[in-house]
Amino acid sequence: MYKKLLPAALSFVLLSGIVVAQDINLEKVSFNYMRLPLQPLPKEAKTFSGKVEIAYKEEVEAAKEARQQEVEDIKATAAAEKAEYKQKSLGAKAFSKIILDEGKPKGPVIGKDPYVAKIHDGNSLANSYVQIPSYTRQDADADVQVTVLLHGFSVVDVVPQTRESMIKKDGKDITTTYYYYEVSYNHPITLRVQNKDGQVLYESPIEALSELTVAKTGEYKTQDGLEKHWAINQNNFLRGLDDAIILKNMNIVKEELASQYGYNPMLRATTVLNIKDKKVSYDDFNQAFESATTGYSKLANQEKKAEAVAELEKALELWNNALKEADPKNKKARVDAKVAAATHLNCAEAYMWLNNFEEAEKHLNKIKMLDVSKYENLAKELQVVLADQKSRYNSSQNNM
Repeated sequence: MYKKLLPAALSFVLLSGIVVAQDINLEKVSFNYMRLPLQPLPKEAKTFSGKVEIAYKEEVEAAKEARQQEVEDIKATAAAEKAEYKQKSLGAKAFSKIILDEGKPKGPVIGKDPYVAKIHDGNSLANSYVQIPSYTRQDADADVQVTVLLHGFSVVDVVPQTRESMIKKDGKDITTTYYYYEVSYNHPITLRVQNKDGQVLYESPIEALSELTVAKTGEYKTQDGLEKHWAINQNNFLRGLDDAIILKNMNIVKEELASQYGYNPMLRATTVLNIKDKKVSYDDFNQAFESATTGYSKLANQEKKAEAVAELEKALELWNNALKEADPKNKKARVDAKVAAATHLNCAEAYMWLNNFEEAEKHLNKIKMLDVSKYENLAKELQVVLADQKSRYNSSQNNM
């Protein structure tokens, strides 16, 4: 289905040209295309089911139970000490207070509960974020089962930091030290994909979500002020981080599913060379411009794929012929270094959409030898797109 072209989608926009040299115009062209998956699902698959599992739920519940037991033990110990104290004689109580410096028991010292990760609503998260573009969600008997395993919000470190600020007052430099904490945290997530029979097609942590994020608390003028604030407010602060990172990470999960398995409409913005000069004829470049932009506009229409191919091939023939007269060291040449570099860039783009990645890479490599920094930078940007397109196209071919 995708042997000849990466199908482009439904819209094409030609924007105004920008002059980048005396007579060279790079016209901005935008169009949507259907991005192929990096890991295509079985070709017979049409439906998927999605769920979010709270893999850390038992750990959180165990921590809560342990804390509850700890509080009960503290209360029981305090009650026993109080009862024992009541049974003492006045002399024994006086001896404890005066000699041993032990007064009447003050009761249980429970302290603030430590923060435990929030148990998120798995069903709500699944409905909002577990999606595969171009596949139909089907809860029962789906062709593919997607499971997102949440491993829980985790505080890895809380590090005290200081910042100094200096101002001038009455001609003197006054330095103030501010105290704050840097909190390192994450919420790792694993993605699992299975077929209808339960066979695991893919399972791996999403690497980016294991990396640490760092947040700063408010700043205080004393270390004691910071510690008092943290003792009272740390749970609220951590809950805010917990709520924020799950939304951020689930959006990454959504993007990962779309990139790895979905057929996703994407916008491509590129440029097409057009040259106008009163003294020198650039009719071939003008014709190539018309053919290229027409070809890109028709990539959206599956029924006009052959026409799109013909237009792009026509543009490539004109550009390649023009490159035969390239004279990069002659600034007065019709095809000087800048024109040659821009032409190679356009050839690479067009060949990419014809899935001729070898030719596209050849043209990008030739730009490096021309030593025109603007086009070298544009070539680097296109190289990233080219590598991604090549990988996706090859994966789709292997799945046919």
